[in-house]
Amino acid sequence: MLRCVTDMSFDRIIEFTLQEEGGYVNNPADPGGMTKYGISKRSYPNLDIANLTIDQAKAIYERDFWNQLCAQTCGRGRSD
Repeated sequence: MLRCVTDMSFDRIIEFTLQEEGGYVNNPADPGGMTKYGISKRSYPNLDIANLTIDQAKAIYERDFWNQLCAQTCGRGRSD
């Protein structure tokens, strides 16, 4: 049985994620292409990665990852 991720704080996890992912990178050896805060051009081709704000990145993580995982494991979205 999967543990419900809403037992953890989104804010705590996103701060860790953003710290680990860092800022803007455009490394030709990276298959994701331009990346900022862990959000890649390859995954979000219509997004202006270079001008992505922290708030926009947090919204993407919450919508596309946190809420999706919560829906799959708990049947609900963010609860903190």
